[in-house]
Order: sequence, then structure tokens, then C-alpha cells
Amino acid sequence: MPPHVPHASGSSSSTVRRVSEVLLEPGETLSLEFLIPGRPAPLRAEARVAWVRRFPSPEQASGMGVEFVRLGAEERRALDALVHDG
Repeated sequence: MPPHVPHASGSSSSTVRRVSEVLLEPGETLSLEFLIPGRPAPLRAEARVAWVRRFPSPEQASGMGVEFVRLGAEERRALDALVHDG
């Protein structure tokens, strides 16, 4: 079963901001698996932590940005559609 992601947002299919209580260190790698509506199987990708915000200002959320380092062409298209079409 894919892990629960409290909140993820982003502006492109190559990076995503993840809001989480657990923050990794920049440069750490992770395997991601998540569901995209309308897609029968979970999307799987390898990513690396690009940045971490541990102590945000009052108007910001803590979180981390991850960059996809391994994502298949079909998965990238599905993620592009999710990011651009909402």
C-alpha cells in the first residue's frame, strides 16, 4: 500500500514540494509510490531531497522539495497531466 502523503504540491513534473512532519536531509534519496486519479496502478519514482524548510516563517509551511531522478516516460506524462490539469 502506498504511504500517506499529507500534502504535496508543485509547479512541474520534475520537482514537488512535500509538506510532512518527517523531514529528510538534502541529498538523501527516496523511493516514492503514489496514486494518481484515473491511473490503475501506483506511480513509482526515485527522487532526491533538493531542499528542506525546518523552521518556516509564520506564513510558510515546513516541508521539503524533492526532485525526481528516475521517472519513466509514461509516469512523467501522467504526472504532467496531474500538475497542469489539476
